[in-house]
This record gives sequence, structure tokens and C-alpha cells, in this order.
Amino acid sequence: MMKQNKILLGLALLIPQVLICMDNFHYYRPPFFGVSFGEPRLVEPLLTSIDLFCAAGRTHCSRGSCCNSTVPLLSLFGPENMHFLGSNVPGKNPLSQEDVVLTELSRTLGRDCFGYLTYSGTFKLMETQILLTQNFRHGLFLQIGLPVRHMKLSHVCFTDDTPDSVPCPYAETRTWKNFLSLYDKILQKYDLCARGFKKTCIGDLSVLIGWGGNFQNFSALDYVDADFKLGIIFPTGKKQNIHQPFDIPSGYNDHLGFSGSFDFSVGLYNWLTFGGYGGAIAFADKTRDVHMKTDLRQNGLIKLARGCATIERGTIWFAGAFGKLDHIAEGFSLLAGYTYCAEKNTTLHPANTCCFEPSAVNCDSYLDGWDMHTLHLIADYDFAQPHMRLSPRIGFFANINLGGKRVFKTTMAGGSFGLDLTNEF
Repeated sequence: MMKQNKILLGLALLIPQVLICMDNFHYYRPPFFGVSFGEPRLVEPLLTSIDLFCAAGRTHCSRGSCCNSTVPLLSLFGPENMHFLGSNVPGKNPLSQEDVVLTELSRTLGRDCFGYLTYSGTFKLMETQILLTQNFRHGLFLQIGLPVRHMKLSHVCFTDDTPDSVPCPYAETRTWKNFLSLYDKILQKYDLCARGFKKTCIGDLSVLIGWGGNFQNFSALDYVDADFKLGIIFPTGKKQNIHQPFDIPSGYNDHLGFSGSFDFSVGLYNWLTFGGYGGAIAFADKTRDVHMKTDLRQNGLIKLARGCATIERGTIWFAGAFGKLDHIAEGFSLLAGYTYCAEKNTTLHPANTCCFEPSAVNCDSYLDGWDMHTLHLIADYDFAQPHMRLSPRIGFFANINLGGKRVFKTTMAGGSFGLDLTNEF
């Protein structure tokens, strides 16, 4: 057993010692408390735990670039600037009706909101998080997590923001009316489909190794618990469909992640607990084909030009705190928590800098980071009894989006079920 512990400790030390959690932080829904962060792990030797978190949510609104502003769902990065959609796009055919319309439109003198489209839709998500945690001795434990997600984007449509009155140009301008009449054909020509989707798939697999400790030699406190975790997030989720601008990957879009986090809690009066947590996920760079801007004035999710680029994804950071009324009636507990999480800006490094000017490519609100404020509310019941080897747990929770920038305004509610198996008395 000592040899096994030394091997596990060695593996933990080999993981890169940088702030590098699980597949739990995304712009389209608030994070789950108890998945990759929350209360510290119980350090009982050889304890085995299985946890399932199931939740669902829906929304038709987003929070835009202005803090806490509410916008239509698919306009979280701003409206689609179709006025300059075809500007500087390489390979346009002067004999193609669609490309001629794009060129004429980009040369038309504009004014505020001319050529702008605001996209809306309805997003639904059902998610199950599966966690398996195995304790060893001396506080070491191993945790494996895998999410399963059913995502649906429906009722996708746009509103024309172009002014409908003079001065020119306005909604009745010939070039704009020509563009709208050929809009679907233009997208088809560039192999794009600006519609919804429906899919069920796994997310990214997380493997973490951690160490936890329990400290009880205090005169004024019941205990202080803490744990530290390092891990790797493997890109097992489904990638974003490059032909669907509104598609959402089921994980971190094929990026390998490296995570580090900590949790701590303090017990008082045998029924009150306070705690906090924090951590980060860093991602390895990825090179693949992506759609990129070809003009500084372009904006939105829909871009015609595509090329190879190295993606330097922004680091995700999170921190939070919680308070818990612990076992206030038999095994019944209540918890309230707050989490702030944010992803830094992503940077693209185009392979062809002649067609894709790096300064224009990276001046894109889609690449700007996002942040989210979340309220966690949990009620659970622990059926554990002295000398019971198998102890079930059930709970109900809500993760509420309180605010943020460039995120879906989704609230998730659901239930949890857990089993603890004690292998040593």
C-alpha cells in the first residue's frame, strides 16, 4: 500500500505546477456546486463515492457586453454586421451573383445600424454530471468526472435593425434588399447554415488527483478541512461544427486542459459551516480551420472567410464562498453559495497573414472573454448512520445566473444522488 501511495504522489508532482478543474465552466450555463469545487473531500481512508448531478434549464436571453444587460439569445456578442460581411473575403468570384451583392453592399456608404441583423433563439439544456471519487491513505484521493449533455437550439430567427426611414441608406436601399433576397444563397455558397441544432453527447473527461486534510485541534472551532487538486481535462467532447455558426461544442472544443483548485471549510457550533474555493483551467493551443474576420468592421458569429489558425484559448478562473446549516434536522442540510467565474480573451494566430490580418482577426467580440456570477441553493439529506458501510445521499439544487457579460442567461435546477462506501472502520 505504501508503494501505491508513493506512485500516486509521484504522479501528482509530475502534473505541471501551474494554475492549470473539470468540464464545469461554460458561458451557456452556470457551474454546478459540488462538481470540481465546493466542500472539501472527506479524508476517510479508502472511502469510495459515486455522485450523479442531473439538471435542466432553458433561456431565450443572454447578457451582452455591457455588464448585466439583457439581449436576445444569439446577440451576446453584439448584432451581426452584414454591411461588411463580404469585405476583403478572399476568393470571391466577380461572376457570382452572391459575391457581386456582397461587394456592392460593402461599398455602400452606411450609417448607424445599417446592415445589422439581431439573431434570437431558444436554448435548452439537460445535463448529467457523473463523478467517481476514490480515497487512498494519507489524504490522497483520485477523482474522475464525465458530463453528458443534451443541447437544443431552436426558433432561430433574425430581426433587421436597418433604419426604415431616410436619410439613406435605409431598409429600402436596393443593395440591402438584394442582399436579403440572396442571404440564404450566400450562406450556402460559403458552406454555412445559420440555424439551430439538437444533439446528445458526452463532454470532456476529467481526471484529478488530490490531497485533503482534516484539522481539529482548535479551541474555538470544530474543525478546518481543506483539499488541493490537480488534473487533466481530456478533449472527449464533440467539437463545434465549423459549418454552423451557432453550434456549441459539448466540451472545451478539442482543447486539452490542465486544472488546479482548492477547497476549504470551517465548522462552528456543530451545525454551522463556512467555506471557500478557487482555481483555474489553462488550455493547450490547438491548430485547426476556423472562420475569421477579414475587416475590422465585421462583427458577430457569422463570418464567411475560413483559414488555418493556432488558437490560444483564454484561461478560466473561478472563486467563491458558501455557508451551510449542517445536519440541522437529522441528516437534513441547507447550503447557499456564490461563485464568480471568467474566461480570458482567446487569441488567434492565422497561418496566412496575407488574407487574415492578425489585428483584424483578433478585434472580434466573439474572442473576448466572458464572466458570470452564480448563486447556488442546495437542500440535501444524508442517510449515513454509525457502522453503516453504504450511505446514500439525495439533494435538490438550483444554480442561478445573477449577472455577467457575454453569457446565456440560463438557470439550472435539478437533483443529485450519491453513495458513499466505507471500506475501513
